[in-house]
Amino acid sequence: MAGFYSCSQSDALEGTGGETYELIDGSLTTSDGNGISGQNPGEPGVVTAGEWSDLINWGFWSGLMMDNENFVHLEKWQLFPKNRYTVVLSDQSDRPVVDAEVRLYTSDHAIIWEARTDNKGRAELWNGLDGINNLAGVVKVFYDGQEYALNPVVLFEQGENQYSLPIEAAASENADVMFMVDATGSMGDEITYLKTEMEDVIKRTATTYSNINIRLSTVFYRDNQDIYLTRSHPFTSNISEVSNFVDEQFAGGGGDYEEAVHAALVEGLAQEWSEEARARIIFLILDAPPHNTPDIILNIQNSIKEAAQKGIKIIPVSASGINKETEFLMRVMAIASNGTYTFITDDSGVGNDHLEPTLGQYEVEYLNDLLVRLIGENCSY
Repeated sequence: MAGFYSCSQSDALEGTGGETYELIDGSLTTSDGNGISGQNPGEPGVVTAGEWSDLINWGFWSGLMMDNENFVHLEKWQLFPKNRYTVVLSDQSDRPVVDAEVRLYTSDHAIIWEARTDNKGRAELWNGLDGINNLAGVVKVFYDGQEYALNPVVLFEQGENQYSLPIEAAASENADVMFMVDATGSMGDEITYLKTEMEDVIKRTATTYSNINIRLSTVFYRDNQDIYLTRSHPFTSNISEVSNFVDEQFAGGGGDYEEAVHAALVEGLAQEWSEEARARIIFLILDAPPHNTPDIILNIQNSIKEAAQKGIKIIPVSASGINKETEFLMRVMAIASNGTYTFITDDSGVGNDHLEPTLGQYEVEYLNDLLVRLIGENCSY
């Protein structure tokens, strides 16, 4: 199924410099008719993107999984997001309980899945994501030194598991945001633009959400035999420091289609994430999948579980070069970690052709605006 833009050819988007763009024949064009594909990559607000939440559009996702052609993509990665349990926690004043540990157990008390509630008090739990289905038992919540047993729990198709805890909750002022970027040679068509967009997001995030203690980190990765496998900058509140690190990076290496995505996830998850936070986000910007070997598949499965357990939402940003197998892997990463899927579109004319994702209707936005919006949506309380 093809995606549909919710804005028509006459709908306008406003650029960061006050200029007006219009979607004409699938490309963003200035009001005087000049295309922007050759715009200076040093100016932000050029790359266009869309967003799609499979968790919100669960019926659509479930329908895709009934199509064997789509299911084959998941079999390749041995990831099966089907048995979903949604837990929504509030306190006695009806405020969301943020960053609570939530665990799904088997009937004999073994842990099936661990997650943390987000800024809306929501946690997504999974049974059989790796293909091993267990007999689900109770859900337990751990918050502020207390333990609460929630029983019974039902699958998402039967409803959300909403519970009010006898507490007064408060959300941490901390938020961690990581940019994880494929820096192999195939990203050469877009990485200069993407660096500009990232630096703009970094600066705007610091000023727009100045009331929140936002820390930033970056991980750039390539592949085996390249000059480096991963190159990272630890979490810091020093915006200039992170921006300068991003500016120093460039695309190179690679050679084959698959890249060391698994190594980047291991490196990123090993960083010192805040023990208490209202949001933890990884923006995974890439144009190629991990290598598909048994050990790396297991590595990817474990990284997804670890991200969920730490309350880290993986938000992929798919660039040109993505194929369907990679698209579905990225969407599973987002689904399992309570994230959302984002993707660069052809509308700006930047980079090579971008895959039309298998989605319903979505809106085209500027990538920098989209990422700043998502940070805000995950930090609000």
